[in-house]
Parts: sequence; C-alpha cells; structure tokens
Amino acid sequence: MNLFIIRHGQTTWNKENLFLGQSNIPLNSTGISQAESLATSLKDKKIDMIYSSPLDRAVQTANILNQYHNAPHIIDTLITERYLGELEGKYAFDYDLPTIWKHILNLDAKSDSIYGIETLELLLKRGKEFLNKIILQYGTTTNNIYIVAHGSMNLALLLLLGQIDTSKPLQEVRIENCYCYTVKNPSIEYS
Repeated sequence: MNLFIIRHGQTTWNKENLFLGQSNIPLNSTGISQAESLATSLKDKKIDMIYSSPLDRAVQTANILNQYHNAPHIIDTLITERYLGELEGKYAFDYDLPTIWKHILNLDAKSDSIYGIETLELLLKRGKEFLNKIILQYGTTTNNIYIVAHGSMNLALLLLLGQIDTSKPLQEVRIENCYCYTVKNPSIEYS
C-alpha cells in the first residue's frame, strides 16, 4: 500500500495569516489552482481510494484530485484539522508565535493546552486511530490511498509514520498547501 498524504490548497485565511483550525473555510482561487496543478501531476498515479477531512477546503481539494480517477471518496472526521480554540480566525502575528508553536508542538508536553487548543496528545491519538483503521483495512495490498487533510493533522500522520525527524523541533517542519508526501508500505513507528 502507498499513502499519498496531501494538505489542502490555499484558503483566504492561509493567505492572510489567520489561525485556521476547524473553521470551515473554502479554497481561494490560488488553492483551486494548486489543487488542479497537483491533480495534473498525479493523474497517471492510480487512486484506489481517497479519504478527506469533512472541512470544505479538504473536500474541494480531494474532488479536484479525483477528477481523473473517480475513485471512492470517504470523508473521515478523524482527520479533521486540529481545533485551535480561542485562536481560530485571529491574526497569527498578534501573538507570540515562537512560544505558541513551541508549546503546542512539544512532544514532551502532550497533555498541556493553551488558548483551548486541542492537545498534541489528542491530535496524535486521532491520527493513530485513522492510520490503524487504514492499515488494518488495506494491509499489504498495492492500493494507492490519497489522504487529503490539513497542516497539523498531516504533521501528526507523518510523525506517526516515522517520516518526521524528531531530533529537530516540530515547529521547524512546514507542511505546504497541496504538497504531497508519499509513504510506501506504511507502519506506525511513533507512539
């Protein structure tokens, strides 16, 4: 099995540096173009199944990616973006970002929360439940499964799959809009 882990295309809130967690914001024109460009580059890679978060920006991206394939599309709440509490919709630059990112992306303090943000511990728990379900269902088959989610959730998935160097601070990892990570023969390596 191959997993293609993809972040949704750009939204207006991404462009304006607003905190975007579970607010349901659609793609902007740049995000649509990003998704179309990625769809074109992946059109020769067979999609057996596509999973997406229920948020519009992920569903839109998944639908654009699926235009060449017509694969089954399953919406899964487990891969919804991280809840950002009081920060939702606020300008990121109005806050001490290094302190926030260091706090909410600290693997040693998973159960601590600020601003009502979903803890890293809970985010990883959702990601692990999702990956266990996918790996159990599809096992070692040669399926290509596309997962369209969000920056924080994709970071959690990649971390669980051993694709993130944990010797560096997680806040240095950037998951760009419409970037596709490929993980062959996935197994959960981080718990």
